[in-house]
Amino acid sequence: MHEAGPVLVRPDGCVAWRQRDAVREDAASPDQLRRALETVLGRPL
Repeated sequence: MHEAGPVLVRPDGCVAWRQRDAVREDAASPDQLRRALETVLGRPL
C-alpha cells in the first residue's frame, strides 16, 4: 500500500476499502468511489 492511496473508513473506524495507489485523474475519482461503494455494499448503486 502507498500512503497516497484513498481509504474508505466505516463510522466505527474499520477500514472498509482501500486502494493501493493514488488517484491519477480527478475525472476518474467519482467512478472509483462508486466502484468502492459497490464493493463494500455488495450491490450496484
